[in-house]
Amino acid sequence: MADIAGYVYNAATYCEDCILDVVKADYANPHIVEHMTLEGIAETLSIDTEDEYSFDSDTFPKVIFSWDEAGDTPDTCGACHTTLDTSWHEPTMNYAYEALENNLIAWLTGGTFGNREVLDEWADRLGNCMGESDRQKAILEMYNAIPREEN
Repeated sequence: MADIAGYVYNAATYCEDCILDVVKADYANPHIVEHMTLEGIAETLSIDTEDEYSFDSDTFPKVIFSWDEAGDTPDTCGACHTTLDTSWHEPTMNYAYEALENNLIAWLTGGTFGNREVLDEWADRLGNCMGESDRQKAILEMYNAIPREEN
């Protein structure tokens, strides 16, 4: 499926690159681990991945599509912390702007800076959004002006 943004599993979200290792770690059974794909593990567990209503995400990962809306915060991978490519709506964008602003203030006052890689991803994504307020544009502009070698 070309439009998969990630997966939800055990109350966390994961990217396509991490989900298989997470599932394998949970099902450390030699008969299951030998299957190198999610489909193989699902088959061994008798899970019908075509009918996501037939199983719970605590048992097996459910797909998050790129057109699915993020919650009030951006969806990130629970393993590698990369941002999943889901649709952002206003509360998601507001959360990301607030995080950038808080980290900008922390940088200016000598405080602790958050995960720069994640914040940079959010800033890039917000830079492609339309309809930003003057305040949001200023936050993004100031955040992007912070030297990258400093954290």
